[in-house]
Amino acid sequence: MKKTLRKWLNLFLAVVMAITSLGVGFSALAAESDPNDPYQALADALKADGVQEAAWPAEADGNAVSVDDPTGDITRAAEAFWNLVAARYQDDYQNQTYSRSGVYGSDYTMQGVKEKISEALQNDRYGMGAYWAQDERALNCFVAYQNGDGMRAGARSVVERLSYPYAPQAADYVFTVNRSVADQLLAADDLDDLPDTLYTAVSYQWHHDAQNLYTESAAAGKWLKVTYYTGYRNLVWTASSRTTAGEDSETVPALKAFSACFTPELLATDLAALGSDQLQAILADGRACIDALGSLWSNDTVMNHFFDKAAVESFMAEVQAACGSTPAAEEEGAASSAGSDIGLDLNTLLDQSALQKRLSSEDKQIIVGVTVAIVAVVSIILSVLYYTGVTRFATPVESSEGKYLFCYFVGNTPQEEKIHFAVSEDGYNFTPLNGNEPIVENTAGTKSVRDPYILQGQDGKFYIVATDMKSEDGWTSNHALVTWESSDLIHWSEPTILDIRDFGGEFANTNRAWAPQAIWDPEAGQYMVYWANSTLENDSSAIYYAYTSDFKTWNTRPQLLYERPGVQTIDADIVYNEKNGMYYLYFKFEEDQTIAYVKSENLTGPYASEPVTVSLAPTGVEGSTMYNITGTDTWVMLMDEYGEGRFFAQQTTDMEHFEKLARWDYSLDFSPRHGSVVAITDEQYSALLAAYGE
Repeated sequence: MKKTLRKWLNLFLAVVMAITSLGVGFSALAAESDPNDPYQALADALKADGVQEAAWPAEADGNAVSVDDPTGDITRAAEAFWNLVAARYQDDYQNQTYSRSGVYGSDYTMQGVKEKISEALQNDRYGMGAYWAQDERALNCFVAYQNGDGMRAGARSVVERLSYPYAPQAADYVFTVNRSVADQLLAADDLDDLPDTLYTAVSYQWHHDAQNLYTESAAAGKWLKVTYYTGYRNLVWTASSRTTAGEDSETVPALKAFSACFTPELLATDLAALGSDQLQAILADGRACIDALGSLWSNDTVMNHFFDKAAVESFMAEVQAACGSTPAAEEEGAASSAGSDIGLDLNTLLDQSALQKRLSSEDKQIIVGVTVAIVAVVSIILSVLYYTGVTRFATPVESSEGKYLFCYFVGNTPQEEKIHFAVSEDGYNFTPLNGNEPIVENTAGTKSVRDPYILQGQDGKFYIVATDMKSEDGWTSNHALVTWESSDLIHWSEPTILDIRDFGGEFANTNRAWAPQAIWDPEAGQYMVYWANSTLENDSSAIYYAYTSDFKTWNTRPQLLYERPGVQTIDADIVYNEKNGMYYLYFKFEEDQTIAYVKSENLTGPYASEPVTVSLAPTGVEGSTMYNITGTDTWVMLMDEYGEGRFFAQQTTDMEHFEKLARWDYSLDFSPRHGSVVAITDEQYSALLAAYGE
């Protein structure tokens, strides 16, 4: 009855939200832009010639932008923006996506940002710049670098100090824009004096420990773009469509083509003596040359520096009239808008007048309103489809037997690499205990813990086995597991460190011992502990196992359980299927960032070599954990959507064929990371609530 009420309540709320969205969408049709909009004020300040300074907030909060004493230039805003990025990537290790634009992937996570910043910093030549894109309501920062073998010794010593994060933890970023492309064009007496590619020269200095390690000007290379969208809490790193560091690599070639086309001889041509085909050819060539100039065509100062623009316009008008074509003004308007959002000529980039002519504010409001209305209608349709059973979501099963405990960690800082608990009455909706504060901490080894796995032993005790690792020390820095035991889930033993390097031999140089789990082996009468292991000699992680009776000492030496040579194989989770007597080994399938399984009749293998993927998640996942809904044949698989800061759930009755659960049918809304679930009794559930509360 409770689930039925909740289902219809969710339907009611979905319809209300959709109708509200409809109202917002249609009201947007008539809405006027707020003249006090701080983003508009910022844009105006940035666009103003010589009045282009803006102060950005200390936090990445798009609702706190202010404009203070705009007397400087765009570089001040760029500097403030880059400081914001620096603070973000050095303080936030959660590897979570800040993009809410529907684009996902590792490049859009904080780790991806850090890696690309590091990649730029380690190159010999690079430069930076920024501009305000009014149509995107975003400030774009660029990093340019040229690939090469030359690397500064000082940079290597700092960058290699820690394997993670790759970039240093303290830095001061300084921008100085020297000259725009238009300035360089006007400084030339003749087009022949100019190289084919011009640059908006950007000097960039990076200081660390008061030592200036880098000072370099922009050079031809690859551009990458960091965008901070002011309307959201977004931080996105994307590859720019640009291939060189110039304002526009075609600027000078386009001017030269224009010069070669509109020669004095052509401008003096007797059009009456030409045939239709010749006139059409001249018209096409002339238009192509004007279009190639993009926004530069509308810059009368630059054009008249090299050409008689009025003479060209008059000539084109005559050609068009002779051909019976459309007025030149329409073509000119189209040409002037082309290329208005490329390159780093700040004055041109900040001038969105051509765009505004083509798309008025009323047009934008109509587009937004219609879009929101369409989304709202689709939301209603999807809601109705779901609740009428048309969509293919799994139905959560109900069981009155027992409760559930979820054991997890929450992030990549030392404070977040601790063990948290959450409980559930139905196996789908979890509530964190202790206000989502840590309950078990690692006081030994690295003093940090990740990927906790909890199980109940044959003796009735509960055991936790986890990764002894501090991510700040690097992703190839750990070589031990850590364990705890408890008889009541409330009082836990001191941690025990199980160092894999102690086995010596091929394990002496272990540099990754990740995500351990354990399962009782009835034939051996011991617990089989298994984990992903790699060494300095073999960087491809494979799954190894060893036996223990008490989670404090080893009974056997590690043996290989499953590997895929040359491919990382991590996050193994073994489940026994009583229906067919098979063991299923689920693991992270690195090629597709998904979950796959192999199976075997024996716990220790051999496991089928060809993996079968099972994840139904729309994005990359890892750290799967399977658990049974007590008293049923349904198993739930939780997966860490590490790029989204959330979990994805699906369920099965045969271990091989899964159905996804609708997000409103399960709840883990407390930012957990890789963890595990164990069934507990009603008494244990009540005791945990009494000890830690919600």
